[in-house]
Amino acid sequence: MLQQKVQRDEWTYKHCSLMIDGMSIRKHIDWDAKNSQMVGFVNLGSGPVENEAVEAREVIVILAVGLQGHWKVPLGYFLVDGISAEIQCQLLLTAISSLHQICIRVTSIVMDGHPTNQRMANILGGNLNPDNIRSTFQHPSNPELNIYIFFDACHLLKNFRGALHSLQQLQEETIGTAKWSDIKRLEELQRNEGLRAANKLTKKHIEFTNQKMNVKLAVQVLSNSVAKSLQFASSVCEDFGSCQGTINLVAMVDRMFDIFNSRTPAAKGFKHPINARNFESFESFLLSTSSVLLNLKDMAGQKVCHGKRKICIIGFLCNIQSLLGLAREMILSNPPALKYLLTYKLSQDHLELLFSAIRRYGGWNNNPSAVQFSNAYRSLLGHVGVSGTIDGNTSCVPQDITSILEVDTEIITF
Repeated sequence: MLQQKVQRDEWTYKHCSLMIDGMSIRKHIDWDAKNSQMVGFVNLGSGPVENEAVEAREVIVILAVGLQGHWKVPLGYFLVDGISAEIQCQLLLTAISSLHQICIRVTSIVMDGHPTNQRMANILGGNLNPDNIRSTFQHPSNPELNIYIFFDACHLLKNFRGALHSLQQLQEETIGTAKWSDIKRLEELQRNEGLRAANKLTKKHIEFTNQKMNVKLAVQVLSNSVAKSLQFASSVCEDFGSCQGTINLVAMVDRMFDIFNSRTPAAKGFKHPINARNFESFESFLLSTSSVLLNLKDMAGQKVCHGKRKICIIGFLCNIQSLLGLAREMILSNPPALKYLLTYKLSQDHLELLFSAIRRYGGWNNNPSAVQFSNAYRSLLGHVGVSGTIDGNTSCVPQDITSILEVDTEIITF
């Protein structure tokens, strides 16, 4: 199916990003009458291992998202009961090589900050040591090509919000000291006065423990509107006189997240996609941001990038290096492969929306069995139009028009 698409429109399908993530399923064994076999055991593509039948509790999905056009296609799923970094690495390399055979180049991989994914990045050839970040590895089918490693920006932002909340304050020489208490006092001031200073802070943003997976809450806390509100409060309230460090950090993180979440060429400022004209200014900002992140310290003076909350720092450092490298290769080359790079193409939202659509299939089912997942997966490949919904997954809603490619159900194999 993809090969036919490439032959008809090489430009649209020439470059893509691969995403890998897991979805929990219910342990349940069903009889598949069509294939005369039991379904629900661990299966990595070659069928259940004889005499070692273990019920699967998770499904790993690999998804390709085009850097041009608006397309995405699931490449396969694997039933697992936990998975090692080594096996996950082999699955990913197989997918990359298979796409290369039909003239589709994988330029990047996207994943969350799970420890298994961190180990996989190192096995592939990357280096997540914050003092010596290497965010690329060689293409398995062409060693002259690099593949860039990205961590999902939404997951990193939630982790960064959690780090600031847990550590209470972060400090760095150039920006000063950022305190979680400043954001908390701003919310209390607004609640007591009955007015908001053009931001969306509420008590649930401060006490987010029960909603820590909600991306919207993290984005609204670390936003430019909160930074401006703190700036205003510091000019009229003596209690906010020492919050400049918080203002600087929140504004910096907001701009960085905007760069990693560009969705339309019509956007302005830091939300504009990276291109040849703004590359130098974006590069300057990202490099200065990288320096700040690398030197952020907690109250004890320990660098955050070496502590328990290091993944948010390492992830952003890796993403900055990967984005600048990918932009140089795709945009600044002669001739350029892309006019601009929409960084939302490097977001795991596309995979989360697929999971949401699968849960929604046939009525809401938050914990499908292996057979139910398989049926929904097959249907989504054969029929375009089933999409995720805000009611199905409140942490992820569609942000662009990227859709699953339609295929003939007769050619779907499992």
